[in-house]
Amino acid sequence: MENDEKKMKKYRIIAGIIVIGSIWGMLECTIGGMNTSIGALYLPMGAVMAGLFGIGFMALGRRLFAQKGMALGIALVAGILRFFAPVGSCILCSSIAIMAEGVIFELVMSRPIFSLNSLNAKDPRTWAYLGIITGYAIYVSGYIITQVLTPIIAHDGGHILDVVGILPLILGRGFFAAILGGVSLPLVVLSEHLSIDVVKVRKELYYTASTLATTFCWAVVLLIYFSGVF
Repeated sequence: MENDEKKMKKYRIIAGIIVIGSIWGMLECTIGGMNTSIGALYLPMGAVMAGLFGIGFMALGRRLFAQKGMALGIALVAGILRFFAPVGSCILCSSIAIMAEGVIFELVMSRPIFSLNSLNAKDPRTWAYLGIITGYAIYVSGYIITQVLTPIIAHDGGHILDVVGILPLILGRGFFAAILGGVSLPLVVLSEHLSIDVVKVRKELYYTASTLATTFCWAVVLLIYFSGVF
């Protein structure tokens, strides 16, 4: 019986990774490459997506399943999906950045003190501070990793000094990811509506909903890819 429960949880975790990663990836493919501004203030969508949706979805996965590696799996699915949509100026850069954000998020949240299921931290300010730190860390680190790896993978002759030259830009744009991370993390961690024990959800309902949501996300991205909607 215990083995059956472990197997059931494993399959539910895999389904959860795919569906949450697909939703994040679909959003990256549809609005992640758009140029947005508020008046004269330019909003870098990479920072917005990392601080708002990146942290939000990865934290959601960790909260629902309390499983290490969950966030990284979600980021891998989102990154793969992002690669198939011709939205934005650098598709490969965006894909690598999303996956790198998953690695950094896991490194931060792997410490016991940052457990999203901790019952000892109900103060929104605690999670807001952590969200600010995490948002800044995943965006800046992900951006730098992207600038280093993209020339290597794409064989375009980039140089490490190129990263140094745009470092002030990277550090400055991290401000937006930090602010949004300070909003999204406490919302996900402290929301009572997200107190769901996914293991107890009926199997038929869980897998049907997961399959439908995943299929919809991939269908949207494939539509974008083949039709050039954006």
